[in-house]
Amino acid sequence: MIRRWFEFAVVVLWIAAAPAIASAQQGSGRGRAFAKQRGLPVRVIEAGTAERRVRREVVPLTSAEHYAEFQQTFGRAAGGLTLHYDGDTHMMLALDPGDIYLWGVNHRGESSYLSYGVFNPNGARTMAVRLDGVDHLHAWMASGAGVPLCRGNCMEWLPNAEVAPGEILFHRLGLRRSRDGRNMRAKIIYAANDRIDVIGVHVPNVEAFEAMSDADLLGRPPAGGVDDAAR
Repeated sequence: MIRRWFEFAVVVLWIAAAPAIASAQQGSGRGRAFAKQRGLPVRVIEAGTAERRVRREVVPLTSAEHYAEFQQTFGRAAGGLTLHYDGDTHMMLALDPGDIYLWGVNHRGESSYLSYGVFNPNGARTMAVRLDGVDHLHAWMASGAGVPLCRGNCMEWLPNAEVAPGEILFHRLGLRRSRDGRNMRAKIIYAANDRIDVIGVHVPNVEAFEAMSDADLLGRPPAGGVDDAAR
């Protein structure tokens, strides 16, 4: 009798936990919602360190409109921000569509910086960052506190951007800091915690997205390895 009750309890607990387990296996759901609203496919890819596995929901961005909608959906309006890798060497931060935070300053609308923050189907990636609001970060950037952190490198400020008193962005993401845009992208996609939940891959069309392997969608891994990138 005791054994039957034990087996019954195990089954009940499994049924109760199943939705949460399935949700964890599928990701946060934010990427699926974004894709469904636009008739786009989504691919869920496992990433993370050996001890901290996460699932990224990867969606295609096939136009400048999709890119702007991605920034709007996952940026300030959702209490978060987006990080944009331009496909070459630069990583930008945006709170709202059209933002180009580089050198610790928003170069929104400046002609000499526009190419860094546009839709680019030749390697660009845009990552959604889940935060608990961006008021502190916005005030920190508006104060000019990020400018002295550049020290001759236009992206060195970004990992050190203060998202809360005494807490920097990369530490919130569970990452070690970096100065290289390409390796920042790799660390964020492969090694960050689940605050990075949706990745937009810039492609010319949906067919190109569906033809890409998981490795192609994620891009090259961190130079020093995934586990070494994590904090």
